[in-house]
Amino acid sequence: MSLGGGVSVSINRESIALIGASVFLGLAPVEAALAADVQKADDTVTEVVVTGTRITNATGMSTPTPVTAVAADELQQMSPGTLVSALSKLPQFYGNTTNDVVGGFFGSPGSGNLNLRGLNTGGASSRTLTLLDGRRVVPATSKGGVDTNILPESLIKRVDTVTGGASAAYGTDAVAGVVNFILDTKFTGWQMHAQSGATSRHDHENTEFSGTYGTALGERAHLLLSAEYYHANGVFGYDGRSWYDAYGTITGSDPSGPRLLVRPNVVSAISTFGGLINGGVPTSSALYRKQFMPDGSLAPFVMGEGTLSGGGTSHSIANGGSGDYIGADIQTISPDSRRGNGFLYVDYDATPNLNIYLQGLAGLSTIDQPDHGGRFNGGLTGGGTSLTVYRENAFLPAAVRQIMEDENLSSFQLNITGDREGLGRESRLKQDNHTYAGTLGFKWNIAQGFLQGWNVDGYVQYGTADNKGYQQGIILDRVEAAVDAVVDPGTGNIVCRAALIDPAKWGGCVPLNLFGRGNASDAAIAYATRFDSGKQITTPLYFNPDGYARGKSITYTSGVGKVYNTTTTQRVAELSASGEVAKGWGAGPISTALGVAWRREGIEQIVYDPSNPASDPNVFPASDPALRGVSQNIRTRSSAIQNSTVPNIYGHYDVKEAFSEWQVPLLSGLPGVRQMNLLASARYANYEGSGGIWAWKYGLDWQVIRDVRLRGTVSRDVRAATLSERFDQTGGIGSVNPDPDFPNDGAQTFTIRSGGNPALSPEKADTRTFGVVYQPGWLEGFSTSVDYWDIDIAGAIGTLGLQRIVDDCARGAQEMCALIKRDPATQRLTQVINVSQNIAAAAGRGVDVEMSYRRPIHLFGSGRETLGVRAFYSHLMENSTTSDPSNPSTRVDVAGQTGVGVLPKDSATANLNYTNGAFNLFIQGRYIGPGIYNVRYNLPTAARPDIDDNTIGSMVYTDVTLGYGWDLSGGRLELYGNALNVFDRAPPVVASWDGALAQTSNQVNSALFDPLGRRYAIGFNFRY
Repeated sequence: MSLGGGVSVSINRESIALIGASVFLGLAPVEAALAADVQKADDTVTEVVVTGTRITNATGMSTPTPVTAVAADELQQMSPGTLVSALSKLPQFYGNTTNDVVGGFFGSPGSGNLNLRGLNTGGASSRTLTLLDGRRVVPATSKGGVDTNILPESLIKRVDTVTGGASAAYGTDAVAGVVNFILDTKFTGWQMHAQSGATSRHDHENTEFSGTYGTALGERAHLLLSAEYYHANGVFGYDGRSWYDAYGTITGSDPSGPRLLVRPNVVSAISTFGGLINGGVPTSSALYRKQFMPDGSLAPFVMGEGTLSGGGTSHSIANGGSGDYIGADIQTISPDSRRGNGFLYVDYDATPNLNIYLQGLAGLSTIDQPDHGGRFNGGLTGGGTSLTVYRENAFLPAAVRQIMEDENLSSFQLNITGDREGLGRESRLKQDNHTYAGTLGFKWNIAQGFLQGWNVDGYVQYGTADNKGYQQGIILDRVEAAVDAVVDPGTGNIVCRAALIDPAKWGGCVPLNLFGRGNASDAAIAYATRFDSGKQITTPLYFNPDGYARGKSITYTSGVGKVYNTTTTQRVAELSASGEVAKGWGAGPISTALGVAWRREGIEQIVYDPSNPASDPNVFPASDPALRGVSQNIRTRSSAIQNSTVPNIYGHYDVKEAFSEWQVPLLSGLPGVRQMNLLASARYANYEGSGGIWAWKYGLDWQVIRDVRLRGTVSRDVRAATLSERFDQTGGIGSVNPDPDFPNDGAQTFTIRSGGNPALSPEKADTRTFGVVYQPGWLEGFSTSVDYWDIDIAGAIGTLGLQRIVDDCARGAQEMCALIKRDPATQRLTQVINVSQNIAAAAGRGVDVEMSYRRPIHLFGSGRETLGVRAFYSHLMENSTTSDPSNPSTRVDVAGQTGVGVLPKDSATANLNYTNGAFNLFIQGRYIGPGIYNVRYNLPTAARPDIDDNTIGSMVYTDVTLGYGWDLSGGRLELYGNALNVFDRAPPVVASWDGALAQTSNQVNSALFDPLGRRYAIGFNFRY
């Protein structure tokens, strides 16, 4: 029986079943998960593989590395739907990305990226190594994360999680640990699965289907096929979720009280869907602070109680005031998502001791969701990114024009946020990922000679992930041209003023009426948000400076704006062997594993945007001379939703590795030393571009008495830079406040380019784990473990940050000035390059506790009743990153800030499983401890409290699954029903503020709390 890692051990169930199921894996509570894997025949010899090590032995000696194993049926009960959503309920994981969490444009669609210990921060999405049957999986994106959604869920037998560093055994990325998905490659028969679900609010409808078939091909071969499909409808906006109250922060009026007050119904006071006149006119004007209603008429914008202004933003409580719930209306809670995969496995026994196998995997993940329609706003005095409206605007209501004439006003500034009735009407974001992988390998058990009993494994593997994104949204220069609508003096028609000045360029411009929500025509919205080409184009590619360049064709269809295509490839070859080298050793045989490996990671990224096909960062689309009234922040912006400055890139690097592990029994059969074993391992890896590095590990496993075992490890683990960190040059928008050259002008916005340093060195992590396993003989079926872990990462890959680069340049650091570009005429910032460097340090510390208890009971006298309880608890003591010693970042307990607060100090999951013959009841409780909104608030040294309430309450979620099974004509049918978040617990209050949107944009930290609410699923499994 193969359980992963490419290593096996033969054990006799009758003599050491208990040790083999619990102690050998290094965590006693996995006994229940493995019990089904052990044959019941007394004389059957079974293979068991330990994910925490590659060493094969036949004595039941254990690894000192903690390993948590969860069986497939338990995962299905924990969260029907996806593997990653079930694993996310284990407290060792913090902030896994799932189908239900919205990602960025260059993220993986519906990515099931795993995050052990919360150490995957920024671009470091590869500090958790994900394996499939002990072998690597091609990363879904340039950031290195694996999309677990494309793995064959119907064939997963168990998931092993190594919660200590394992780089010496498995290689780079295993800093936080290893997650190994174990396949049932010996499955025979056929199996069908179907499931359907929805929330109690009748949204997020989802379906899942899978089919699996396994059969013998003659006497020596075995064929395995599986296919799966999953679809979930998106949830867009907070309609039907009464707990959404748009919490935000406002300024406290008491100078001796808190500076900020957390209040509900906080809305934007500087921008609306219909448009708000917010600048460009004197405060005495009849137009000042007036908003456009849906019919185009004017109405006063009434400020609510308690306002906060300054720094370019302002918001107010809506009670008794005006304003739109911008975040609630345009927020995507969960995108439309689809995933599917196909899997093939065929093996052939060439001899009784040599097995050859071929494995193929194909997977698809897709998300589709509306995107916002742009944010044109400034502070209470206008400016920023406001739109300028002139008196001769053809759509301007007559009453407004009359006021402008009476007051001799030539223009005003309009603040507007694009919604799904306006500029966001046709704005969309779609991503899909196609993954393909093929593996050819062998497993050889040497039957004779001096290496008799040794296992030799080898494989070659090729994988590719094709990640595509399509973004349709505002085109800055088109919006500016279309808003400036005038009457053509020659024809009397409403046209764009730019078309009269430069008809060759702007002749196709469609005038845009933004006065009042929903008044813009479909043609104008289409012009402002999409390109109409629908033809195949050969793009003028612009690659990173490694000498690589070639033509590339992209089919560009009508209605699609910016397109990216990132292809990552992975080639792997590995040969390993394991066995005993000294059987006559006094305390037990000495075992070893050794091997060599080669890997190549590659990336090709093509980004195409018709508005800037060369991705030239010196293109400023809204600076066209035919346009007037363009704000400084827009005129000097070289990228936006649709104006890409992300370069096309190509790169790859090779890794050559050699590794060895040794397991040495030190003492046995002594008082207080029932068994003591030493595990030592080392790996040398040479990374192209950054040189060689060692990873090593020492561990001690000490069975003190029958009931108590102690374990500990000390290791050096490594993480190589991801493809993104080496080669990517992602573009976007950033700001600093202040710009030292213009210290009194507030926040300055500009184009940024980040990442891309091929010379990065691997990170080095020193990891320590110490633990105890207790399995009392007086309480049959009970076991528990407590483990302390401590990880310190030196040379962590990070970025300095925009403000520090600009500030250091102003202080005379010429190497920082080389990363900055300014407008030659105005000297305003136009671009800052924030390159990846080995400048940071990271650390994590915590304690894990696991408990398991399972035994027969007699509540109803049936004689077939069992009760099982399993609990997991994690206490996080530290999780921090420091790139600037004067400004360290700690994220423990920060539960409020989205994208940051996924690290509660305390979290726990407890499962109760009751079976009575064919009936099964599963109840799960998940606890998320209390936290704080912002770690920098309420500092002890502050003379005035920063905020009145910096706390986030704790949360308990309850899930229930009921199942019943029948034996039917040689097969078995199981029906089940599941309810997640049974009590419909609302997320805790989070005052999350989006400064660019000038609105409370997301009350829910969906990476930590549940924004969907109660939801149900029913389904069946049939196996024959």
